[in-house]
Amino acid sequence: MARCAWWTAALAAALPLLSAGCGGETGPTRALTKEEKQIGELTLEMKSPMELVRREAAHKLARLKSPAALPLLVNALDDTDGQVRAYAAKGLGDLGDSRAVEPLIRHLGDSNWAAQKAIAEALGRLRDPRAVGPLTAHLKGGGPVVQMAVCWALGQLGQDSVAALSEAAATDDASLRAAAVAALGAIGGPKAAPPILAALKDKNVDVRIAAAQALGGLTGEQAMESLAAALRDRDVKVRIAAVRGAGASSLDGAVAVLRSALDEDDETVRRAAARALADRQGAAALDALCAAAANTDGGTAEIAVAALARSDDPRAVPALLSVKRWVRGKGGNSQAIALAQQALAARGEAAIAPAVAALSGGGADSAAGAVDILARLKTPKGVEPLKKALAGRAEPAVREAAARALTSIDANAAGPALVAAFRAEKDIDARIAMAALLTSVKPAGAFEALAEALKQPDQASVANEKATLHSAIIAALGALGDRRATPVLVGILRDRPNDNAAAHAATALAQLGDKSAAPALLAALAATQSGYVKDMTLRAMAALPDASYVEPLLKIMETDTNRSFVAGAARALGAVGEPKTAQPLLRLFQAKGKMTAVAAAQALGQIGDEMALGVFANLIVESQNWEDQEKAAIGLAAAGPRAVRFVVPALSRAQGTSYDKLVAVLGAAGKGDVPALVEAMRTGDEKTRIGAARALGIIGGPAAVEALGRAAANDKSPAAAAEAAKALRAARDKEEAARARAGG
Repeated sequence: MARCAWWTAALAAALPLLSAGCGGETGPTRALTKEEKQIGELTLEMKSPMELVRREAAHKLARLKSPAALPLLVNALDDTDGQVRAYAAKGLGDLGDSRAVEPLIRHLGDSNWAAQKAIAEALGRLRDPRAVGPLTAHLKGGGPVVQMAVCWALGQLGQDSVAALSEAAATDDASLRAAAVAALGAIGGPKAAPPILAALKDKNVDVRIAAAQALGGLTGEQAMESLAAALRDRDVKVRIAAVRGAGASSLDGAVAVLRSALDEDDETVRRAAARALADRQGAAALDALCAAAANTDGGTAEIAVAALARSDDPRAVPALLSVKRWVRGKGGNSQAIALAQQALAARGEAAIAPAVAALSGGGADSAAGAVDILARLKTPKGVEPLKKALAGRAEPAVREAAARALTSIDANAAGPALVAAFRAEKDIDARIAMAALLTSVKPAGAFEALAEALKQPDQASVANEKATLHSAIIAALGALGDRRATPVLVGILRDRPNDNAAAHAATALAQLGDKSAAPALLAALAATQSGYVKDMTLRAMAALPDASYVEPLLKIMETDTNRSFVAGAARALGAVGEPKTAQPLLRLFQAKGKMTAVAAAQALGQIGDEMALGVFANLIVESQNWEDQEKAAIGLAAAGPRAVRFVVPALSRAQGTSYDKLVAVLGAAGKGDVPALVEAMRTGDEKTRIGAARALGIIGGPAAVEALGRAAANDKSPAAAAEAAKALRAARDKEEAARARAGG
């Protein structure tokens, strides 16, 4: 009943508002605007006995920022709820209507701190000089939050408030002093300077922070001297505030202060200075940012680089080139480097001339940056400068980078320069890198240079303790593909100067593919006591199969206790492909040991032993052991098309995962015998037809698509027809993807 009575009374009170603008009884009526409807509704809500309703209504009125809301907001200053009064004050401040000043002044002594704060801030936003006296009177009242709001408001009222704020800056209350100093900084001018400068020596750190930041609003030489002094404050937060003050200052000398802050010991100060410089315009700020880009502190450099990247000034390019680089795992900031690289690449041609200049006469970081951008742009204009750097730069890391860049830009032009540089290079890691590059370019004279280097004493890498010059050269001889290296590598394998060299020689011989090396591999296998050399030799024998290997490999497979060597011997026998080795390999497959069984399965698949392939197919169907099924599948896949005639008959007997595994084998092995799968899909039972269809979907190709299309349309089994249709879609998707790749 009480709620109903309230609504009745509220509606009666609001009717005059809701009917505003209407004519008399016989006159024309005007539709209410959306704003008028809102105010009418909020008028009702502001009369609610419930605080939450009135708060929400006051909040909405404040956000309307409508002059029509002014009377309602003024009335709300007398509401019994402090939060309603606070919302009303904020709304009046946002309206900017001077008619609100007097009501706000009358309520400045509100008993609620939130409302008092909002009223003070509203008077500050209205900036009416009538508020100076009342606000000054409330400076020493209320808690810290209210005092800060009053000080802020006085700061918005300008020079008329300086006297009151100066007095507040000298009180015993540290919070009030700090707030007053901050407000004086907002006002600025000669009269505000003395209390701000005095506050720099305050015992309280918060006051000094406020003073340091307030210096940005002052003018004159004394302000800059004081900012420089604040940068020497013992508290880092004061020094950061001084940087912000310098950043806010319009004086030319502020840039010098900020630049000096870049040399600060504390990284937060350096980064604050870089951010402040990034927000400034002018040549002096740009010069300071250029210096900051080379800062050893990655965060400072990152901020500076981001600012330089946005600059159109040509002087930014050398600075971007000079960003501290990662050199063999030392120094640099990855984000700063990435930003610099992106900015330089975006400049395109405009970056080439500065890069060339940096490459010939800049420091190590600038030269490294120049090499990077020339490589990124792949510009022919970089070829000759990079050749000169390759021959003449003092820094090994730059020479190494120049070699990589030159190779990426113009491999043909790089060849002779790279050979000459490799011969002349003294730095071990640069020489190792150049040896690898020679294999990608394959220039004339590369073999001779590499072979000659093998005659020099071996050296260990500084960057990678496992690498040596000789091992890198041996690997390069294998990758070079020049069979003149065969006798050189055979000699190393025979003489075994060390295990590392011998193992690399075996691998390199495998890469060369020269079967005349087979006797040397066989001799090395018999002679070596090194497990590493033995393992690499077995791998090489698998890559260079020869019938002479059979007996020694069988002996290893049947007598050696090292499973890795047994597996290696099995793989090599598979590569040789001698049928008489099938039985020993089948025994190895059936023995315990996953590594050796997998190697035996692969070997038997390579040989194509029919008994073994039949065993594999049956094992997938009958075994309940997942590992056994997996090993059998590996053997069948290694057999290629030869496996199809063993797998297809097994489909009708398989269930569940066994069936899926057989289908997967057909998808991998059946590429070479699509006709057999097409025939199986035509003549097999339903399970066989479904499995063959799935495999053809995996394989794809015109023949598969044609056969799947026929099966999808004609197979009398709904399940088989559906699987054929599904596989057909997969095969067509595969064809479309292949065409898209070819077109791209």
